[in-house]
Amino acid sequence: ANTAADPVLNRDVDNPVRLAFQGFATVSGSRTTFNVPSTTPSGGPVKELVIEEISGTCPTVTNETLFVSPTTNGTTSSYVFQTVPGTDSITSLVPSQEVRLYADASTPIFLDEATTATCSVSISGYLVTP
Repeated sequence: ANTAADPVLNRDVDNPVRLAFQGFATVSGSRTTFNVPSTTPSGGPVKELVIEEISGTCPTVTNETLFVSPTTNGTTSSYVFQTVPGTDSITSLVPSQEVRLYADASTPIFLDEATTATCSVSISGYLVTP
């Protein structure tokens, strides 16, 4: 039974090979490179980054497309995120989009946007250690 005294975990939340991760980058009219760490803050090796959420804002345009391109097993793939209008007439938001993307340690994640706007992008997930 799933009780408060004896909960059933539906995710591997206490797995020591997972280390919470948050990254931030600014994309401004050209490709920005965000590098996946090769070591944890304590110096241990990283196997990969699992990206679980991407969000951001592009404060000077109302229609923007964000491209996120991680490298997994030597192959770089691009994922497209369309912004939605913000609460004013000059802001676009990348909704907090839940994803499951993988990026190898020590590889770049390329961030591109379709116009010359300046976008702030947040990436969160966890680092996997061997």
